[in-house]
Amino acid sequence: MKIDMHVHSMYSHDSRMKPEEAINRGIELGLDGICFTEHHSYLNSGLIEGIDSKNIKVFRGAEIATDIGHILVYGVEDDSWNFWEGIEGSFMEAQKVIDAVNGIGGVCILAHPFRKDPNVDSISKLNGLVALEVFNGKNSEEEIEKTKELYKKMGLNFIGGSDAHRKEFIGNCYTVFENNIGSMEKLVKELKEGYYYGRIC
Repeated sequence: MKIDMHVHSMYSHDSRMKPEEAINRGIELGLDGICFTEHHSYLNSGLIEGIDSKNIKVFRGAEIATDIGHILVYGVEDDSWNFWEGIEGSFMEAQKVIDAVNGIGGVCILAHPFRKDPNVDSISKLNGLVALEVFNGKNSEEEIEKTKELYKKMGLNFIGGSDAHRKEFIGNCYTVFENNIGSMEKLVKELKEGYYYGRIC
C-alpha cells in the first residue's frame, strides 16, 4: 500500500493547494493514501475531514517546528499535546513533543532532518521516535544519504513523503506499507511495528 505521508494544503500558511487537488492527483498517480500534515496544529486540517474521497484513503497529521527540526505527528485527535505558542519562528522542545504525543497513543517521525544544519548529537539522544523521513521531495542526495546513516545509527525505520505544497509534487516520495491501512489507528500500529519503507520516484 502506497501512502504519501507528508502533504500540505491551503490550510498550511505556505501552500495554496486545495485539498481536493492533492487528493485527485494522488488518485491519478495510483496512490492508496495521502496524509495531510499541516503546519503547527492538527486542528488546521479539520475541514479536510468532510471531503468525500472514495478512491483513496485520506489521513490527517501535523508538522511541528521544534528545537531540533520538524517533527511529523500521527495518531492524535486534537491539540492537547501541542504547546506551541502560536508565534511564527518559535519552537517547541522536541523531546516534550515526542513524550506528549506518545503519551496519548500517537507517533512521531523526524522530518527531513538535514534540511538545515542539525545537531546530530541532540537528535541521536531523542527517545520515542519511530522513524526518520529519509525520502522527502525536497531533499538533496546528500541529505538522503546523511539521513540513511542516521536512521541506521538510531535503530529506527524510515518513511517517504513528498512534502508537497503544489499538486505537481504529490507522490514524488511515498511510503510502502506491507499491510492494508484502513484507519489512522491501523496506520499508527504499522508505524510502530515497522512493516514499511520509504521510496522516491
